[in-house]
Amino acid sequence: MSKKTAEDYFNDGINFKQNRKFNEAIESFNNVLVTNPDVYQVFFNLGNIYYEQKNFDLAIENFQKASAINTNDFEIFNNMGNSYLKKGDFTKALESFKVAFSLSPKNTIISNSVGFLHYKMGNLSASKEAFGYSLSIDKNNGVAKDKISEILCINGDYHNGLKMYYEVNGKITFTDKVEIK
Repeated sequence: MSKKTAEDYFNDGINFKQNRKFNEAIESFNNVLVTNPDVYQVFFNLGNIYYEQKNFDLAIENFQKASAINTNDFEIFNNMGNSYLKKGDFTKALESFKVAFSLSPKNTIISNSVGFLHYKMGNLSASKEAFGYSLSIDKNNGVAKDKISEILCINGDYHNGLKMYYEVNGKITFTDKVEIK
């Protein structure tokens, strides 16, 4: 029986990750690092696994290792930003998103992430601007339209907010019961 190569372990890790067998994926990726400690894709995949497991500290640690090896991959910085966002560290999230944006300025994934960050921070005008930027790149961006419609409604512009919501979802369903006493 032949010995597994780093490439075999990497491919196993990808397959395990895709099948949500995260512990096996982590083990396979760590086996790659035994002989190849500078493979940024391994750290990137580990970061994504830990993010899925809501272990944001380990996700960030692995995204940082990936970014130290490859400084040109916007996805590393975007995912690191999302990890910081989930932790509530808005300053570091914004720093990561800025790097991601500098690497890929026409990317709606990043501008949507910035929109979510500002939304969580309570800065609705900056959030609307970021999602608006996403729409300037892709006029059919459902995520951006959905969040802008929500912001419009929060700001009292129900007509335009619900109109945009209808464009995205094709219907408006009211599920909350209102009781008048």
